[in-house]
Amino acid sequence: MQNVGVTLNWVRALLDVSWADLYDAARRPARPNAPVFAPYLTPERWDPTATGAWTGLTLAHRREDLLRSALDGVAALLGERLDDLRAAGHHPRSVILGGGGAAHPAWRAQLADTVALPLRPSPAPWLTATGAARLAAAAASHPSR
Repeated sequence: MQNVGVTLNWVRALLDVSWADLYDAARRPARPNAPVFAPYLTPERWDPTATGAWTGLTLAHRREDLLRSALDGVAALLGERLDDLRAAGHHPRSVILGGGGAAHPAWRAQLADTVALPLRPSPAPWLTATGAARLAAAAASHPSR
């Protein structure tokens, strides 16, 4: 997914919370009747027609429920993309985690639980460029770190 930060920033701004408050929502236990967040707020490569939504809302839900569901939705989507890699014959042993939320322990724990793999901090701040370089190196049969 290419727009995790943009999506979470939109949720944070919409609900008027800090980044710390957003990531702190990962500490809350998931509720069985929680709203479901579809994080497709910008076009994605695999389905440019997908759109975002919160579904399952009731009068009982609060801002904290929306924050937690946004994190759940983004984490689930990242897990689905990892499943796509596995279905394509790749078997990652770990996930490189970057971005501002990478330092928040509750968010890291939620992501680790979702992807069921160890998380490693990014060795570089520009993950898109780093990933493209790794792909190019692999395509050219050069080992990457």
